[in-house]
Amino acid sequence: MSDIVIPLALLAVIGGLLYLRRIGRRKAHQFAAHKSAERRTDRSLDWLGTALILNAPAERAAEIVGIAGKKQMARQTAPGRWDLVSGLDSYAASVALSEAPGGMRLTPTVAPDAEGVPQGAPWLSFRAAVAKAAAKAGIETRDDEEVRFQPAVGSDGARVWVPADRV
Repeated sequence: MSDIVIPLALLAVIGGLLYLRRIGRRKAHQFAAHKSAERRTDRSLDWLGTALILNAPAERAAEIVGIAGKKQMARQTAPGRWDLVSGLDSYAASVALSEAPGGMRLTPTVAPDAEGVPQGAPWLSFRAAVAKAAAKAGIETRDDEEVRFQPAVGSDGARVWVPADRV
């Protein structure tokens, strides 16, 4: 009887160690995926939080943004507000012009959610196009990092990212 107990105990220990190893690997993978998503979210929030200041009066700034908007296929929805293409024929992102010291501030107002991470690409592309159009027109621009974003539910029920002061 004791001849069987020792090998069975050894098999049980080996089986338990293999099971613990598998659980450990799964937890390590989950932790790495969580950290990766957290880094992507932080990076995207930094992109979104960087507003663009145009050193120009309101009318001139709106004209520059409109020029860039046409090239980026953005559509103006109201004075000083544009919806950005954020996917195949989708306008889930938007930006707005507001007054700022020394000019006008262009900030994102809504960013779509992509699997728990704000999709900052439409804003980055649009901001670069506006800065390029402003430089071509001889208007100075500068970054302004005052906007913080957080998740919210959009008007269509989808998860979106909006400035923290709008929630």
